[in-house]
Amino acid sequence: MFGEPDPVTANLALSYPWLPILVLPIASTALASLAVGTSGFMVILLIAVLFPTTVTIETAISDYGVFQVLLTGLGVMISTITTVNLRRIQDQAVSLQAANQALTQQNRELDLAKREADEANRLKSEFLSTMSHELRTPLNAILGFSEIMKLGMGVKLEPVSYGMIERVHSNAEHLLELINDILDLSKIESGRFEIETAPFDVRALVKAIESQVSGLLAEKVEFQVDVHGDLPRYMMGDMKAIHRVITNLLSNAFKFTSQGHVALTLRPVKDEMKWQIQVQDTGIGIPPDALTYIFEAFRQADGSTTRKYQGTGLGLAITQTLVREMGGTINVKSELGRGSTFTIVLPMDIRQAEKEPSS
Repeated sequence: MFGEPDPVTANLALSYPWLPILVLPIASTALASLAVGTSGFMVILLIAVLFPTTVTIETAISDYGVFQVLLTGLGVMISTITTVNLRRIQDQAVSLQAANQALTQQNRELDLAKREADEANRLKSEFLSTMSHELRTPLNAILGFSEIMKLGMGVKLEPVSYGMIERVHSNAEHLLELINDILDLSKIESGRFEIETAPFDVRALVKAIESQVSGLLAEKVEFQVDVHGDLPRYMMGDMKAIHRVITNLLSNAFKFTSQGHVALTLRPVKDEMKWQIQVQDTGIGIPPDALTYIFEAFRQADGSTTRKYQGTGLGLAITQTLVREMGGTINVKSELGRGSTFTIVLPMDIRQAEKEPSS
C-alpha cells in the first residue's frame, strides 16, 4: 500500500518495538496542541502515555510505511508548532516594546506636569508672602492709630465714635490674623520656614498662652489648665512653633465652644521620651466625614461653619505642618454635638535645657 519501507526506519522499528506505541499518541495529540496551546498539549500527552492506544506491537510494525509516514508527519507538526510559537513570541515582543514606549512617554509627560505644578506652587507661595508683607504694613498702622484713639490720646471720642473705632480695631486685628496665617503657610510651602531649637521654660510658656487667650473666653466657658508635675520644666524645642500650635488649637476650641469648658493639658508620655499636648472642648464637634480633611488648607467642616465662625481654615493645616516639622504627630477625636479632643505628641529633648531657657 505504501511501498517498501526505508531500511533506516525498519531497523529503528525493529530495534525499538515500543516506539510506535509512544509515537502514535504523541502524533495524535500534537495536532490538538495547535488549538489548546502548550499547557493543553502537556495534559493530553500525559493522558496518552498513561493510557496508550490499543495498538499492539504486531499491528504497529506490520507495515513499516505507516511508521515512516507517522514519523514524517510528526516532524511536520513539530515544525509547525515551533513556527506558530515563534510568531507568538515575536508578536508579544512587538506589543511589549510598544507598551514600554507608551509608558516611557507617559512618565515624561507626568514628570513635566509635576515640575510645572511645583514651579506654579513656588510662584504662588512667593506672591502670597510678598503680598502678605505689603498688607501687614498698613494694617499695623491702622491698629496702632485706632488703639491710640481708643485710649483718648490726642482726641476725645464720643461714645458712638468710640464704638466705631473699636469695630475698626477689632476687624483690623482679625484681618491681620488672616494675613499672618497666609504668610506662615506660604513660608512653609516655599521651604523658608525653619524650626529653631533652643531651651525654653514650659510653665512660663503656658502662663503666657493662658494670659493671651483669656480674652477669647465666652461667659459660659471655663478654661482649665493642667501641667503635670512630672513634666520637666525646661526642654529643648522651638518655643515659637509650640506657642503657635497651642494657641491655634485653643482659638479653635474657644471659637466653637459656647458653653462648658476648654481644657489644656500637658503631660509626659509614659515609658517614652515624648510629651503630650492635649486640647479638649465641649463645643459643636466635627462631623465624621470632615475628620478626613480637617487638616487640609482652606478647609473647615462645612461652608456654614466658615460663614458663622469666620476664618480661613488655615489654622489646623499650619498646626499639623509645624508639628510634623518638629518630629511629632497630631490626631483628633470628635463627636458631633459633644466636643473635640486634639492630641499632639512631641519628642522630649532635655539636653542642656536648664542652661539658657527662653522666656
